[in-house]
Amino acid sequence: MAITLSGDQAMPGPPLSARLTTPQIWGIALLAPYALVFLAFVVYPVCYGLWLARHPASYVALYHDPIFARAAVNTLIFLVVGINIKMMIALFLSGFFVQSRSWIKWLSELFILPVSLKGRECYRLCCGLYPSDARATAALRTVPEYFRTGGATPKVVAASDVVP
Repeated sequence: MAITLSGDQAMPGPPLSARLTTPQIWGIALLAPYALVFLAFVVYPVCYGLWLARHPASYVALYHDPIFARAAVNTLIFLVVGINIKMMIALFLSGFFVQSRSWIKWLSELFILPVSLKGRECYRLCCGLYPSDARATAALRTVPEYFRTGGATPKVVAASDVVP
């Protein structure tokens, strides 16, 4: 003989915290900001656009707008060409930098260096493109303290000494 419970007599499940593991809770906590941004900047505008487009007269006005055709073509070019080319370049670079050769490790550091040290001044500082030693020395003083300590003291060198 089997015992069954109807829907109103069912046993309540354990609390949510008992059903989720710690990594799952962290996953939810880290995905929550993304979900909120996605809802605010993707779902809401799409739903609002659909709500605005509920009248057929909107499509007639859109069809007769001279700017719409060019905007649609520009959007398609951006979606088809721009995004796909960027994704292919990113895929190639990620596959290239994941290789375990010592020169690729150094190349990946040089590739990221201008971004990690806040851009143009660092790039000019690293490549030695200052017009004089005085300007290069002045630029060294603008490098944050935590980059100047730790055993790696920056110094002014000629570009010909750095680049083979």
